[in-house]
Amino acid sequence: MIWTPIKYRRLFTVLLTAAPLYLFASCDTSIEPFKEADLYFSIWGYLDAGADSQFVRVSPLRRSISLGDQDIDATVMLEDVESGTKTILRDSVFVFGQKTVHNYWSDVLLEHEKIYRLSVANSAGDVSDAVVTLPKAFPDPDVTLQGGTGVPPEDTPLIIKISDVDRIAGIKVIYQLGTPSGGVPTEYYEVSYLDRVVVWPDVLAVVMIPYDEFFRNTFSELCPFVSDAWVVVASAGPDWPDLLNIDDETLARPDVVTNINNGVGFLGGVSSKVIHMPELADLLAGLQNLCSRCAAGEKIVACIF
Repeated sequence: MIWTPIKYRRLFTVLLTAAPLYLFASCDTSIEPFKEADLYFSIWGYLDAGADSQFVRVSPLRRSISLGDQDIDATVMLEDVESGTKTILRDSVFVFGQKTVHNYWSDVLLEHEKIYRLSVANSAGDVSDAVVTLPKAFPDPDVTLQGGTGVPPEDTPLIIKISDVDRIAGIKVIYQLGTPSGGVPTEYYEVSYLDRVVVWPDVLAVVMIPYDEFFRNTFSELCPFVSDAWVVVASAGPDWPDLLNIDDETLARPDVVTNINNGVGFLGGVSSKVIHMPELADLLAGLQNLCSRCAAGEKIVACIF
């Protein structure tokens, strides 16, 4: 999925992807997908203490093949449990093909280690809600390219070190693809490294070779130009599930990973950091020609895996 860096801050995890949501708008068949119960809304998303806006996807639970309306009967409210301060989130409609989805948002700034309650109510008084604890603040990650004398550019490693974090919700690199002449960027490409995190003394770390990851393993035939890059890291709150140990089929079930009262879905708590890495873009832009030579079949050492 392609996002701009701004959108990415708001839609960081798989919790806002379309797949889980679409499961809940089940087809109208002879099999009843929901038991008669007090389940009113599907809620998917996260609250981010490191972001300037909060986005949460909300959908009424339906038992028909209906693809959804432009308007839904829902009032979404965010409450600071300690102070009692309440904020009503605004609706924004997104259309994916024939599918209409509602992402409720606010520019309210959230605080680390605080507890928030998000509630969704309809006009009949039916309410689905969740209580979320946000993680503590953490230092900016140490992100460096470790090239040097005697290290060919294509072998330059990127090292990401994360300290004072209890658990990680996500770690990704976003590449902006464009043209060397400074034209309009064509798209954004992102890669998750959550499953590559290792434990070093006092830090969590990811080590990878950008040329291998980007050109050799992903774009070996196309060799696109990289015009900019970012590293995004998000720590997780105490209630965050261990997503790496849950397979996709199980994760898609509404009754497995959920903390929604009188509803389905999951609302998590994270704190995100976005580190601008123009030097990473410069490195890969400088290696675009090497990728093209390898793609053309040149027999040089750098083209050998």
